[in-house]
Amino acid sequence: MIELPSITMYDDESKKEISVTLDMQQKAVENHNKILTSANVIVNAVYDMAISLKSMRDDKLYLAYGCKSFRQYCDEQLQISRAQVYNYINVLEHFGEEGLKEKGHYGITKLKQIEKESKSKERRREELYKCTVEIGEIARSFIKDTREFAKEINVTGTDEEVINGVFDFFDKHKKDLTPHKFDRFMDRDMALNLIDVSRKDPDEVMASVDHYF
Repeated sequence: MIELPSITMYDDESKKEISVTLDMQQKAVENHNKILTSANVIVNAVYDMAISLKSMRDDKLYLAYGCKSFRQYCDEQLQISRAQVYNYINVLEHFGEEGLKEKGHYGITKLKQIEKESKSKERRREELYKCTVEIGEIARSFIKDTREFAKEINVTGTDEEVINGVFDFFDKHKKDLTPHKFDRFMDRDMALNLIDVSRKDPDEVMASVDHYF
């Protein structure tokens, strides 16, 4: 047993100094060791349970118990709910074996919550990526259509020059022209902003916002 000297410590919770006796120190060491041991047991238990359940399902080992399906095995042979069984399997498949070893100390309930939040973030990222791709396509389509119309009014140059030329044309001849989609679609600044959007790679856009996920 570790021999520790008697000490006095200030306790933030009680807001006073407390004499830490040798008996207290001895009990603290014993409890601390038990906590560490129990923590390791929890980690190993979560990992071993997940690995074993996944193997029973994937390798069809449930047949050895006379069960025709993994579902039947869960219902008849295990004393935990089928939902809990799949919690173990799902966190293993989500984090991987090494990841589960590292995070097993959280316990299955917390791991399931982390997995759910992670999948939610992945879905939001996928949706944002899809929107980024669609907006880029809209922007490129707009630039293309604007250039085609610009040819009709003899406006050439860079994308910026073409858009400014088209809007200058409409500003000048607005009273004499029938409504046109470029005239009522957006204002000049919005159209110019679409040039930058049309040139951005979706992966680069996502890289700039990944810290939000």
